[in-house]
Amino acid sequence: ESCPVLVPTLYPTPHPTLRPTPEVVAPVTLCENYGCDGGFVWKLDGPMEDNWVGQKNDKISEIVIQKGWKIEVFRDSNFQGGSKVFEAWDSAQTIELDQHGMDNKISSFKIYELPTSPAPSVTLSEPTVSPTFVCDRTTKQIPINEVLASSTLQSYKLANPLSNIVKVSGTATARTSKASTAYFYLKDTDGNTVGHLNIVPSNYGSKDGSKEFDIPLNGVSSVHMYSWWNSATLSNLVFTIESCPVLVPTLYPTPHPTLRPTPEVVAPVTLCENYGC
Repeated sequence: ESCPVLVPTLYPTPHPTLRPTPEVVAPVTLCENYGCDGGFVWKLDGPMEDNWVGQKNDKISEIVIQKGWKIEVFRDSNFQGGSKVFEAWDSAQTIELDQHGMDNKISSFKIYELPTSPAPSVTLSEPTVSPTFVCDRTTKQIPINEVLASSTLQSYKLANPLSNIVKVSGTATARTSKASTAYFYLKDTDGNTVGHLNIVPSNYGSKDGSKEFDIPLNGVSSVHMYSWWNSATLSNLVFTIESCPVLVPTLYPTPHPTLRPTPEVVAPVTLCENYGC
């Protein structure tokens, strides 16, 4: 019996193909230095809160926020002190804190995921019409030719009550060398004073006066004339009446809401049928 020598044939042991693990991008990253170059780089998952950043207190200079996230940072621990909110709606944002007065001043923070909602529906409507008033002003002379105003009340009754009075003017002439405090009192049908004009002439001189009313006077039916100090002659009483009979429609477009694109939702974990998805 002969036994040939068996020479073993070596085959390489198969090993699984190693695929590099994809880098996980944190929703929010806090960096000690600008550009996240050197120092600590603190990657944070969210949503979360931290009421005290510990050894990183007052050392954060830059924040990187991924799309769909926001962070609220606070100057003091326990979410106290001044605060700022930074958001990334449409794309990732890099926040350099020295431009926002928060460089090396963060002690606590809160991280939120931005809400996602469908774009609001817009219903187009006809333009709204807002009336614009075109007002006319006319003057009416009151026939009270040189009425003596003194401590004795003088009155004049109008033929018909007047409304929409926006201005009254008149003239007073002092009857002595001293100053006179002359008044036109405008009364309604119930005897209530709804407006007045005060003129102070002196030394036998004449003085014109006028007064405008922000709210028009209505229902003026009589004028009372009186001088509290030293007599005077009152005349030239004129009412300015404003009427607004004409309506001119002015068209203004109906405002519509500003549409913000719905942010893309980034899932925490994605499973793919093929490599590279």
